[in-house]
Amino acid sequence: MYKRIYFDISGVCNAHCRYCVSGKDSISGSEHRKQGKFIDIETFSGAITHMLSKKIIAPDCEVILYSWGEPFLHKDLKMIIDILNRNELFYSLSTNASICISFNEEQISRLKNITFSMPGFSQDSYDRIHGFKFDRIKNNISDMVLSLRSSRYTGPINLAYHIYKFNLHEISLAANFAKEVCINFVPSLAYLNGYNMFRHFLTKAMKPNQIEVISTEVFTEHLGKMQRQRPTDYICPQFERLSIDESCNVLMCCGMEKTCGDRGLVGDLFKMDFNDIQERKREMTICDECTSLAIDYIGHNAIGIVDFLRLYGELFSIVDYDSNEKQMGGDIYVYGTGETADALFGSFFNNKLFNVNGVIHGQSVEKNIFFRGHKVENIDVLKNNPSQKVLIASLSSKSIDEIYHMLRREFKITNPIIKFEINI
Repeated sequence: MYKRIYFDISGVCNAHCRYCVSGKDSISGSEHRKQGKFIDIETFSGAITHMLSKKIIAPDCEVILYSWGEPFLHKDLKMIIDILNRNELFYSLSTNASICISFNEEQISRLKNITFSMPGFSQDSYDRIHGFKFDRIKNNISDMVLSLRSSRYTGPINLAYHIYKFNLHEISLAANFAKEVCINFVPSLAYLNGYNMFRHFLTKAMKPNQIEVISTEVFTEHLGKMQRQRPTDYICPQFERLSIDESCNVLMCCGMEKTCGDRGLVGDLFKMDFNDIQERKREMTICDECTSLAIDYIGHNAIGIVDFLRLYGELFSIVDYDSNEKQMGGDIYVYGTGETADALFGSFFNNKLFNVNGVIHGQSVEKNIFFRGHKVENIDVLKNNPSQKVLIASLSSKSIDEIYHMLRREFKITNPIIKFEINI
C-alpha cells in the first residue's frame, strides 16, 4: 500500500510561469494547460473509497493535494478536505498564495504541512514568473499563517523560495520575511517543470533561442555533472509513490504532464488495484528514456541551499561585518549548526581557505558534541580567543544583525565578526 500519494484536484493554474507546463506563459505552449480541469466532489470521494477498499493506500496515507495545478482555485477545496478528514487520512497543500483561504480547527486537524511558493521577493521577479501583485502575495501569506496558527495548527509552514539567476539578491529579503512570520525558509534552485520540457532541454531538441533564455535565467550549469553522477543502481522513488491526475488517471510519476500522452499513463484508477498499478508501472517504457537522461536522479535531488553553495560557491563571498571587506582566510569559529552552516562547511571550508577551530552554538551544549567533524562549543569560548574571527552562518540579514548585536552587547565579544554575502 502507498503511504504517500499525489492527487491533483486542480489541473488548472493561474500563474504565468515560463518554465512550467501549467503556466500561462509556458515556453512549452498551451497543450498541457488547455486539457486541465477540476475534479468533482463525487469523483474524488469515490476515488478515496476505491483506494481504501482495494488497499491501494494505507489507512494513514498522506494525500498531497497538488501536482500541476493550483489547489486553492478549486471551489470545493474545503469539501475535499472534509472527505479526507472523515476517512482519517492526512493531507498536504502547496499554493502560490494568490488566493487567501482560512481554515477552521477541524479542517486543519490532519494537515501535515503547507507550502507557499515564491519566485523571488520583488515585483520585478513576480513580473518575470508568477505574474501576480507581489504585495498582495506577501499579505496573503501573512494572513494565512496567522489564520492557521489561530486555528491551532502547529505543523510545518514552509516558504519555498525558487532561486533564479535574477533573484539572488532577494534571498536575504525572503529569509527575513520568513523569519518575521515564523515559517520555515526553504530555498532551492528553480527547475524546468515538465518531463518533455526538461527532456527537450537536455537533448537540445528545443529552439536555440529558448535554450538561451532558459540558460540566462535558470541555473543549468550543474545538470551535466548530475547526469554523470547518477549511480548505476539508482532506483527512482516514484515506484513507491502514486500520482493521480484530476481525471483519476494513474500516472507513471508526478513529472508526467498531459503532453506525454499514453506514454505516461498507467491506467484508470477505478479499474486497478495495488498489484495492477505496481505491475503496470514496471512495464512503462518511458522510464528507460528517463533513466538514460538521468531525469529521475536530477528530479529527486533538488538543489537546496547546501548544494547550491557547493556547486556555485563563486557567487558568494565572506566579508567583514563592519568594513564589508572580503576575507580570504584565517582562524575562525562558525556561529550556527543549521543548514546554512552546513552549506558553508561544504563550500568554502573544503577549499582550506579558513582554519575552522570549532562551531559555536547559541545555547549551552554538552561535552563532546561535533558538527561536521568540528567540536561544538559554548559561546564563552570566544571570550578566550578574541583574535579569532566569528562567522555568522545565516541567510537572513536580520538574523545576522541580531546575532551580531547579541555577541557585541550581551556577551561583550570583541572578536572580528564576518558574514557571507552574494556577489551581485
